[in-house]
Amino acid sequence: MQLEKQAYRQGANIFYKSVLLMAYADDIVIIGNSLESMKEGFQLLEEASKEVGLIINEGKTKYMLAANTWNSSKPCTIEIGRYNFERVDSYMYVYLGSLVTGDSSVSEEITNRLIAANRSYFGLKSQLKSQLRKTKILAYNTNVRPIFTYAAETLTTTKNDERILSIFERKILRRMYKVVQI
Repeated sequence: MQLEKQAYRQGANIFYKSVLLMAYADDIVIIGNSLESMKEGFQLLEEASKEVGLIINEGKTKYMLAANTWNSSKPCTIEIGRYNFERVDSYMYVYLGSLVTGDSSVSEEITNRLIAANRSYFGLKSQLKSQLRKTKILAYNTNVRPIFTYAAETLTTTKNDERILSIFERKILRRMYKVVQI
């Protein structure tokens, strides 16, 4: 709320924003279409944080470049006021449990989720091979399916991503019900 008031005082307009702030609990993401707009967003965040008695943890704060601006000559750290922030590799950064990439691709995230769901399946193999249909369905719906469908409605998937998810689900269901593919 304090941040919204600060942005309003600065004359921010929702239709012409060059910087966006996303917040979840104590995690805040600043998205800017330029380094200058990110710096401006950070300064607004810093001012609003001070007003409510919060401090920014420089060690936990990182920045990432989008794919269309990627350039290996960009600095590994940026300086904003008295802070120095480290650049993260766009293919190694996990935020709130999801892989964040500079090119906005979700294919790698889907692959990671399928690997985790496969591990869960093999960990529950005895329950999923049970003779009781209710046990199989309950174990699958509570322990396997949520892993690869977590926040799926927020992903921007391609037809190929959707095809891969469908193939995985059919494979698991065939194994559970011992269906032979012809």
